[in-house]
Amino acid sequence: MWRHHFQRFFALYVSASAMLAGCATVGTSPGITVAKTTFVDAALPSAPAKGASVIDWSAAVFVHDLRASAANPDDDAQAVKAFRTGKAFLDLQCSAYIDALGSANQAASNERKQVSVIGGLATALMGLTGSEAKDIAIAATTISFAGSSMDAFAGTFLFSDAAKSISKLVGDAQSAYMTSVADNLTTLDYSAAVALLVGYERLCRPSDIRRLIDEAVTAATLVTESPGKLPTDSAIVMLLGQLAGALGQPVSEADAVVLYSWFSKSDRRNDIKTQSPLLTGLLSTPGSTDAALESKLKLPFLPLGIKDHPLALRWATAIHAVPGAAPPVPVAAGGTQAPVADRAAATKRRALIAAPTVTVGGGAGQR
Repeated sequence: MWRHHFQRFFALYVSASAMLAGCATVGTSPGITVAKTTFVDAALPSAPAKGASVIDWSAAVFVHDLRASAANPDDDAQAVKAFRTGKAFLDLQCSAYIDALGSANQAASNERKQVSVIGGLATALMGLTGSEAKDIAIAATTISFAGSSMDAFAGTFLFSDAAKSISKLVGDAQSAYMTSVADNLTTLDYSAAVALLVGYERLCRPSDIRRLIDEAVTAATLVTESPGKLPTDSAIVMLLGQLAGALGQPVSEADAVVLYSWFSKSDRRNDIKTQSPLLTGLLSTPGSTDAALESKLKLPFLPLGIKDHPLALRWATAIHAVPGAAPPVPVAAGGTQAPVADRAAATKRRALIAAPTVTVGGGAGQR
């Protein structure tokens, strides 16, 4: 019992250490933005405090002009001046917001990838240290849920589905707005200036950014950026860790392809088994049956049945190259087998099975 707990503690300890090391990334920045640039100029009227930023100064100038317009609501020149200084302030504010969204999206993307990598490491270590398949599956499911939760947050609050297009969408909307109100800027009063500024500000608010994205997608002028799926290499490591724990032996990716082919093709199991040394070895031990092996493989393999699962897509071609997995080639009328349509593709599929890319368990699986 103590050995089992020690193995689990060791796996979690190494995972946590790796996570802390992996997340210790170096922050980068393109430099100080215009909005955040600080300055000191006591000669200017109503100058902000020492070290104030450009956006602070812009706000002070706007408030000064807006107050003057409010004092003389029918003064066209003063209202136009308030509108222009207000627009400058809103442009700086919008730029700062979009820049913050970009930085937050980068951080969220990094953390999402870190979760996937650590998840793969944790489940692999659990498999290597003898954890039960059920425990490994629970850990993998929890990590997958955490990643999905991060994707949901990024999509809702950071517009991750169009992160690279936000700046252009907002900029185009602002240009169109200014074009539409250009004729009204020569004769403004105080209330009209405020109304135009409120409409301009709305274009850089979260609700309108979402509207702009949805309208662009509907009009086919924007293709949404799908949240990153679990990286394929991480998914492989997670799965191989589960298989190593379930079978009690090292498992390579090529082994996993053979096992999944046998598991998913119930009508071809006998043919696959008789031509696979791996399956022959697993089923030759005392007490081993097809039903027992299927039970061990259910937890690792059932998720692969989900539509567009990255591993199912990766293995789709290779599975057909597993000996015994494909139905017999029909015999032509002349008594010879029908020719293979694409022998180059078939050779490539066989090469994937012969040369595994990933192994968990300290070496290649039994062949």
